[in-house]
Amino acid sequence: MVDKTLAASMPASRKTPVGAVLAGLGLAALAIAYAWADAEANAWAAAALIAALGLDGLGRIAGRSALGRSPAPRGVALPSLVLASERGLLAVAFLFVAGLLFWQDGFAVLASLLAGLLAMGGIARLAIARVVLAGEAADDAET
Repeated sequence: MVDKTLAASMPASRKTPVGAVLAGLGLAALAIAYAWADAEANAWAAAALIAALGLDGLGRIAGRSALGRSPAPRGVALPSLVLASERGLLAVAFLFVAGLLFWQDGFAVLASLLAGLLAMGGIARLAIARVVLAGEAADDAET
């Protein structure tokens, strides 16, 4: 059952969707703008969001690197273990902006929540890539 779930969640191509990259850049720009407008209230939340976006990007890069191995390992290409779809970042970015439209003063809370989700997904991808690559190294050492 796990094999079927992993196979169903593997993307058809190994390219990072442009929408996810643009959503990440847009969220970073929005965080910088909010931190610039009110540094005392929003600077730490903006820094956490930007750090989580960076961690998520590193996780995606590590996953793509491990996915490029031959044979391609299963499970590393999961778009996110927290945000379950390939377009998860784009959807969450839209919900984040929509939340800000209705609650302008809530940037710190919303950015902290989003940073936590992104960090969990990034750390999970990094951990899976590390396990896959360490397993491949152990297999190579045994042969």
